[in-house]
Amino acid sequence: MDTIPCKGCGTLLNLSDPGCPICLRGRSKYEITRAYADLREDKSRRRRRPFIVAGVLMAVGAVGRLTYLHRARIAQASDSVHAWATRFLGEASTPARDVPSPPAKNDAPPPPPAPLAADASRPAPPRAVSRPTAAPAATENVPDLIVPPLNPERWAVYGRVYDLKTLQPVGNVTIDFIHSAADHRAGNVSDENGRYLVILPRSGSPGGYEAVCGDARYLSPVFCEADVPYASLSSEDRALLIDSARSGDMHSTPLVDIAGEDSRHLDLFLAPRR
Repeated sequence: MDTIPCKGCGTLLNLSDPGCPICLRGRSKYEITRAYADLREDKSRRRRRPFIVAGVLMAVGAVGRLTYLHRARIAQASDSVHAWATRFLGEASTPARDVPSPPAKNDAPPPPPAPLAADASRPAPPRAVSRPTAAPAATENVPDLIVPPLNPERWAVYGRVYDLKTLQPVGNVTIDFIHSAADHRAGNVSDENGRYLVILPRSGSPGGYEAVCGDARYLSPVFCEADVPYASLSSEDRALLIDSARSGDMHSTPLVDIAGEDSRHLDLFLAPRR
């Protein structure tokens, strides 16, 4: 039987009792009606509670699933925010440079110009030319990894992994290839010479594979040799590309499998975080 505590002494009373037999406190008609209404609301809340708990668990599972599927983009966005905050704090903490004072006025007459004949006969000093730096020759004599026989539903990507700043091969780094439309993902770890080999499933969906670095020393986006010959760029141009990747402005071209090709050679370049 449903009961309710007395507001005077706390004795349990039936919902329809007109008064408390212990403290002799009377109960009005409104109080009795309110007790029935409160009981109905409490039963309704108890019936809805399992559905609310199930809905919360489903929502948490959906958020966790989306976070797992888009963890690469979340990591890239986190790197972009971190780079922007670092650049903003650095600019805010840098004091304003002092304006240089104008040079002291010299009343002495300027020296006479040198004879033209002497200048014409003297050869001009050679200009320093910034030549692009080629890829290191330390691994030129090391052959690439051998692609095993594959069935028609698979294809392979292989090559070397380099540091974009030093152009040195990077070993023991995880490289993942994630398809932008289909639920395909594959990866591998480079060896001590920077060589890697990844077997990818062919996908009939539009889009392509995006290379992602899983090492804490480097940023997530990967520069692919198919976009730009990064190994032949100057150190200044490579530094600009690294700054662009740190600020989140770098977007690589998706890697698409070509019908009839069993494998594809592709060198990868990683931008260091520091």
